[in-house]
Amino acid sequence: MAKGDFTHTIKEYNFGPADPGGNRMKIVKGTINATGNYDATAGIALDLSDFFNTIDSVFVMPYGGYIILYDKANDKFVLYYADYDAVADGALIEVPDDVNIVAAITDVPFVAFGE
Repeated sequence: MAKGDFTHTIKEYNFGPADPGGNRMKIVKGTINATGNYDATAGIALDLSDFFNTIDSVFVMPYGGYIILYDKANDKFVLYYADYDAVADGALIEVPDDVNIVAAITDVPFVAFGE
């Protein structure tokens, strides 16, 4: 597969309790699988539009030596690795473009919350 190809598998879809306005928080549980090299420009796209009007937050456990953060502004996951010398580039550095992460990013669980 091409660089930046990833799949998402939705495992569960639930409605949470209603807020005082009657709106219900939706909860989606799924997994992320890398099928190609990392694309530092695109990150890992997250399309949950079938489930949410808006995504409030997404939680992903660190996995395979990477920290995976959700970039809400761009609706994508971004992968970081730790650089403990933290000299000029900080403690977390985005994974460089075109790095093969297929073996490391397999069935990585995530939970998304939104409306």
